[in-house]
Formats: sequence, C-alpha cells, structure tokens
Amino acid sequence: MTRNQMLLLWPSIVMSSVLAASAGIAADLPAQPTAVVIGKDKIQALGTSVQTPEALVKLLEQNKVQHVRLRPEADVGNDFERIGAVIYTIARSGIKMEGIDRQETKDGSGAVK
Repeated sequence: MTRNQMLLLWPSIVMSSVLAASAGIAADLPAQPTAVVIGKDKIQALGTSVQTPEALVKLLEQNKVQHVRLRPEADVGNDFERIGAVIYTIARSGIKMEGIDRQETKDGSGAVK
C-alpha cells in the first residue's frame, strides 16, 4: 500500500476505531431502571397494567428487566401494605430496586400525597 492510499484510508480507519470504542463504552453503561408505577387498583410497568405484584414480577422477568425504580401514585396514599407487597415480591425475585420516588407534601414529611 502506498503512502497516498494510506492517507486516503486514514479517516475511515480512525472513524471505525472511534465507533468501536464508543460502542464498547455504551455497552458498559448500566441501563436506566424500569419505572414501576404503583396505583390503588393496578401496577404499571413497560406500558402494561397488572393487578398483582406476582404478575408484575412475571412481566419484568419475561422482559429481562434487571432493575426497577418504584413510583407510588397519589391515590395509593400511605398504603404501606400495598407498597410493601410490591417491594417484598420484587426483592424475592432477585430484581434490583434503585429506590422509590416519593412526592413531597407541603409539610416536608415525604409522605405520598
């Protein structure tokens, strides 16, 4: 290969190296947690509504979800039994939880409105 041919190929060689490196970096980044919305009568995740925590776990496992972030809706209030059942069932399944998004009340207590 002549010097001129090498100079002509250089931009494509550099670009393919950059793309390969950026693909490797993207593969190493953790996926965003899947949002799980806990309502009074239903639980929503991945655009699907289910009735029970067990059905939620089945849905998450079918879609190979590795970690979630919970968000109770306002109509759940402080129904810790409902929220706790979801947390307990997810924890037993081995799916990781990053936390619970809670809405702040006017008094700053952190209770869900």
